[in-house]
Amino acid sequence: MKLLQYSIDNCKSCDQISNLLTKINIKDILLDKIDATSLSPESLKQTGIKTVPTLVLLNDEGQEVSRKSGTLTKKQLEDFLGVWLLTTKI
Repeated sequence: MKLLQYSIDNCKSCDQISNLLTKINIKDILLDKIDATSLSPESLKQTGIKTVPTLVLLNDEGQEVSRKSGTLTKKQLEDFLGVWLLTTKI
C-alpha cells in the first residue's frame, strides 16, 4: 500500500496534511511525498494533479484506488485512509 502526497513549499494546507500524517498511524502505508513543482506540466496532466495538496492511494499493484484533494481535517484523513485499509484487508 502506498500513499502519494503531492504538495509544494509554502503551502499551508500541504503543511497541515503533513502534520496530520505524522499524528495518525499509517504504519501499514508507505508514504511518498512528491514536490509538485518538480514535475513537468505534462506529468501533472498525466497524473491528474490539478491542485495541492492531493493524496493518491495506490494498491500493492500500483493502481490508484482513491484520491483526495484540498484541506482535510484529522477525522476526514483518518476516514479516507481507514476506509481504504478496511477494504484492502478483507
